[in-house]
Amino acid sequence: MAAHGLGVEVLSHSDLVGLGLSPEEVQRQARRGELVRLCRGVYTKRDHLPAEVEKRHRLWVLAHARNTDYAVSHVSAAVLHGLPVGGADLREVHVTRIGHGGQRHQAGRRVHSSPLDPQWCTVVDGVLVTTVARTVADLLKVESQEVAVSAADAALNLKLCTREQLNEALAELKFHPGGPRARRAMALVDGRSESPGETRARLVLDAGPLPKTELQISIFDEYGRPVGRADGGYPKKGVFWEYDGMGKYDVLLEPGQTTLDAILGEKKRESDITELGSTMLRIDKYDLRSPARLWDRALRALARAEIPGWLAPRGRYEVAPRI
Repeated sequence: MAAHGLGVEVLSHSDLVGLGLSPEEVQRQARRGELVRLCRGVYTKRDHLPAEVEKRHRLWVLAHARNTDYAVSHVSAAVLHGLPVGGADLREVHVTRIGHGGQRHQAGRRVHSSPLDPQWCTVVDGVLVTTVARTVADLLKVESQEVAVSAADAALNLKLCTREQLNEALAELKFHPGGPRARRAMALVDGRSESPGETRARLVLDAGPLPKTELQISIFDEYGRPVGRADGGYPKKGVFWEYDGMGKYDVLLEPGQTTLDAILGEKKRESDITELGSTMLRIDKYDLRSPARLWDRALRALARAEIPGWLAPRGRYEVAPRI
């Protein structure tokens, strides 16, 4: 049977033989690149290997799960749960074994050791994996603030777990290495952020000489009609911000809309907001690389509210409650 007839993402050597390939044919197809070896004895069809790093890591996770009984954890569990992990190191598959003894590397796997109560495990895609709450708690211990808080924000925003479950998972790790770091990062988690870009914009803004930014602000005109919603801002000063990331406008698409329709609609909403007397700051990934310049832009916008005779924007606003 030819490899191009296989419809399964991840196949072991015995799976391939069971589908009619001889061991010699498996080796030949691997040499020709028709089959790609993911780990010892586990393959995927070349056409099944995605270009995206996170999707490719998911295949590695599924493959390594064929060779170990340990629970998939940390950033690898986050990938299986669909949490954003942009910026994380995905070169190894992370698993956790029950017990003590620190970490060790094992043929493409990083094996963590930890007491792991069954309540913190679940099954995703047929693979034993740490729950969303435990996964996020592990990320808060070991990953950068940007990666861990973005994943935590997404978990809360998508209602994959609750803040109480996160706190309970963190309490289990109280005396683990990285526990204090995790608690500091947890203090920054706010599930109102709807994308990693929004989380990172918030973290940068709040790290500077600015008031704490509000999030998810609905804006209404003087007649009570909804005008739009801002990712964040300083509504008492009439200053709002939006994060512009790749793919944002595709997400905004409604049935029958084109990307251009979404862009024009976004510009119309921004125009309506500024016509009320507000200021809108557009933030992108390049702004996040130059925090001082972003802080300066925001400070200059906020300073307008201190000018004698300044009038607050017309209408009113509502801030979404913290998740």
